[in-house]
Order: sequence, then C-alpha cells, then structure tokens
Amino acid sequence: MIKIFFHLSYFILIITMNTVVLYTQDYGPLDIGIKEILIYGKTIPDSMYQEAIKNKKITLNYKVKDITFKWIESDTIDIKDYTFAFILEGFEKEFNYLSYERKARYTNLDPGLYRFRIKYAYKELWHEPGEYIDLELKAPWWNTWQLKIIVLIIIIMIIRIYIKNKIKEE
Repeated sequence: MIKIFFHLSYFILIITMNTVVLYTQDYGPLDIGIKEILIYGKTIPDSMYQEAIKNKKITLNYKVKDITFKWIESDTIDIKDYTFAFILEGFEKEFNYLSYERKARYTNLDPGLYRFRIKYAYKELWHEPGEYIDLELKAPWWNTWQLKIIVLIIIIMIIRIYIKNKIKEE
C-alpha cells in the first residue's frame, strides 16, 4: 500500500492506492454521502433510504418522473470554500458545478440505468472519487423485452397459421 502525505499550513493530503483524503485545519474530510432522496418533493421512507445507501442502488418504477438527491445535511460547516459537482451518468456527459447548492433534481428520465455521482473541492483541491448511488428506473410492462418476445412469437404463429390455411385452400 502506497501512502503519500503532504502537510501545508491549512491542509493535509493523504494519498493511498485507492483513495485521496483531504484533512483541513478547520474541518476533516466531509461526509459527502447522499443524505436524502426525494420523490416528487417528498422524502422516501427511511427503510427504503437505508437499503438504497447500503446497496448503493435504488430501483424505482417508470411512473417516477421527479427525483431529487441531497447531500451534506449539516449547515454547521462554512461551505464558502467548498465547490460541489454532480453528474447523472447515462443522462449527462459533464459534471455540474455548484458553490452553495447541495441538491440535484431530475425530471422525466427515461427508464434505464443511471449513476448519480457527487464530489467536492476544498479551496479548489478535488476530493476524488466522491460518492455515488446507482439509479434504476424500470421500464413499463408494455415496454419490456419479455413482452416484445411474446408479441413476436404471437405474430410468427399468426403468420404460420395464415400460410398453413392458404396452402390448404389451394
């Protein structure tokens, strides 16, 4: 395991094989995990939230058209020196950068798999890789591959019966 330590007047940077941790003189590393998930502006039930955080995945049905992720619930830190960035991979191509806002809202997402990632910088030094949660929006029953296969089989059977009847008539 490789460890590199930098110590300057206002922060200590620790780099290991898998992580980069920034400790500041004023604050330790931020607990930047997802603190709240809202659907249509209402917080999801605690049991659903705990399962999503534990598994780093939340699965919702196609009817959900409004989802919000919030991070860093504490207002006790002075966030003027922090910059936050978030992205919904599979929907966006670049990070969105914010200074004070600590939430991201998405509406009208298509069914599919997404990854919501957040990261932060303290005085322009980025804490990587940040946190993430996978989001799966299930397709409606009429738009699933199983139904498409069943419809294809039915169409093939109808064509086959039609051809068979035409041959009998001749």
